Amino acid sequence: MNVTRVSGPGARPGWRRDRRCAALLCLALLGAALGAQAADPAGTRHCAKPLVQLLPTTPAASIRRGDVLLQADRISYRQGEDLFIAEGNVLLRDDDSLDILGDSARLNLSTRDGEITGARFYRPADGSQGRAARLRLQGGTRIELVETNFTSCDPEDPDWELVAGNILLDNATHQGHAEDVVLRFKGVPLLYLPYMRFPIGDARLTGFLFPSLGTTVETGTELRVPYYWNIAPNMDATFTPRWMSKRGTMLETEFRYLTPRHGGKLFLTWLPEDDLSGEERGELRWTHSASLARGWSAGIDFATVSDDNYLEDFGGNLASTSITHLEQLAQLVYTSREWTVTTRLQGYKTLSGAIPYRRLPQISFARRTLERPNRFNFLFSGELVRFDHPTDVPVGQRVDLQPGISYPLYTPGAWLTPKLVLRHTAYQLERVGPGQPDAPTRSLPVVSIDSGLVFERNFDWGQRALVQTLEPRVKYLYIPERDQSQLPNFDTTELTPTLFQLFRDYSFTGADRVAAANRITAALNSRILDPRNGRELLVAGIGQAFEFNPRPGEPSTSNLFAELHGQPTLDWDLGLRVEWNPRTDEAETITTRLRYRDAHNNAFFLRYRFLRDEVKNWEVGGLWRINARWQLIGLRQYDLINDRDTETIYGFQYDSCCWGLRLVRREYIADELGGSNNAILLELNLKGLSSFGDQKRIGRLLERGILP
Repeated sequence: MNVTRVSGPGARPGWRRDRRCAALLCLALLGAALGAQAADPAGTRHCAKPLVQLLPTTPAASIRRGDVLLQADRISYRQGEDLFIAEGNVLLRDDDSLDILGDSARLNLSTRDGEITGARFYRPADGSQGRAARLRLQGGTRIELVETNFTSCDPEDPDWELVAGNILLDNATHQGHAEDVVLRFKGVPLLYLPYMRFPIGDARLTGFLFPSLGTTVETGTELRVPYYWNIAPNMDATFTPRWMSKRGTMLETEFRYLTPRHGGKLFLTWLPEDDLSGEERGELRWTHSASLARGWSAGIDFATVSDDNYLEDFGGNLASTSITHLEQLAQLVYTSREWTVTTRLQGYKTLSGAIPYRRLPQISFARRTLERPNRFNFLFSGELVRFDHPTDVPVGQRVDLQPGISYPLYTPGAWLTPKLVLRHTAYQLERVGPGQPDAPTRSLPVVSIDSGLVFERNFDWGQRALVQTLEPRVKYLYIPERDQSQLPNFDTTELTPTLFQLFRDYSFTGADRVAAANRITAALNSRILDPRNGRELLVAGIGQAFEFNPRPGEPSTSNLFAELHGQPTLDWDLGLRVEWNPRTDEAETITTRLRYRDAHNNAFFLRYRFLRDEVKNWEVGGLWRINARWQLIGLRQYDLINDRDTETIYGFQYDSCCWGLRLVRREYIADELGGSNNAILLELNLKGLSSFGDQKRIGRLLERGILP
């Protein structure tokens, strides 16, 4: 069996070739070579004291050659063989990176050959250490340990230890070999391997990774056993058989590649026959980015699944099961000092809901004009796109052009930007209904005058000198009314209104619909800044739009929008967004968040979201250390409209100086009908060796839900 260390694509195996004693460095990296070591949240804490504390304070004999130090009770030297013979309390140290103690030693420090009996080794960097009946140095590039054990715990009473009959570390090939390997935890054998091969340092090696075990309602008990293939320094693949007690064995394949101009990842899953449905199931995702000639770049983002219920059955969270469409995109981008041109092919795999139009192709362009103050700025953007659809609905081409001009005026503390844009949109349609035009057009001017003032004042808050700004902003926008009933609707949706959205020229995405406007938008913003570093401690704003010619039945004033964001200290972060309807004197939307996170990775958050008649939920969670070793994990999302929990997570982390344990139970709504799923995730981290269990899944879960 091979144990493999995996780094990112393109990471080249590296090794420090040390002329002093490369084999000793090889042993110093033994702890890292055997697997990924997780960070200690409480800081670096060693279980055992350095071995040198066991030696006499003043050695009887000492020899130093370069950065290699040899000490012992008695040292003799054979000049003809350049051989040092050391006896009693032997210490061999290489540049403070590794300490080796022994009963006796025979060493040739020139050729780096020798043997130490009754050896104990200690690595100061992480406190890992072990014993070997004999430790042989071979030419400065190889080291052999006979009848050895290794641990990062107290060697007198280790919680875990790795015992091997023989270990060979080869600096030339960056590989280690071990025979008769037994891993014990709390005295219980966890793993036996007659043979194991592993990488040394950052080198990557083809072989098996440590397995993971978990359970969910949808799939039952799961066992993953990854196999890593180190194809090249810039290319690798991982094949993971995923055994599920309820559904069978799925093969998950991930292929990664990186070249000076290209990089990407291909992910493929295949289940020959689902034990529950009897069907073949699978998923394909491909992301690719390329830097071509100067100014040219390309990208691919393609995803598809075998059936509409695949993500619901195998996705593992509500976010995955909520996906209604999978994007299939390929694009080519050209960027120069003045222009950006994008050519795009875009389609979708529809899982639920309406089938969107495909863009085959879309060519969009925009003049990249930096806003030059106190002079005319010429603007131009547009697109040419062909819309296609698998059903019998209107399709065709659309051309949208937006030439314009602006003249921004700036003075210290004030600005004014008048702008004029002529928007022309033309269609060439097919499959239109009787009496419908096949070449409709729409042209309209877009006139705006945007202005603002900036006032500042200095004030003291306790012992801190701060700056407060007051920034009123007023914008006038005029877009005439046009009859758009003859135009198709290929890709237009209404934008969610926010304080920022009030100042946009268009309230729809896409070019099929342009809302008429004859309004003034006014807002008042204020910021509190730290003048030492310019950091925004607090930002607040409130704004509203006033329509001069409202449509029949529509109000002349918009809802009132207010926002508050702040980070008064590095630990605290808060935010509030409110949309208030002054006609009903009620809130339409409310979004709040409060988050705390300190340097010890303690975190707490509270979120609330309200969207009238649609969403009303709250979420609270955190990860909190109750003492040096125990940390609690918790999250709860509650749907107030349906009176139910949508996701609940609780568990704990235990962290000692040489091992850690994470146990998490998760229950969540798995589909829109309210069906629930639950999972139990377990990770055992043997520091200095590796982790067993659902390390990646627990990490992603905490990052997504508890440590946002």
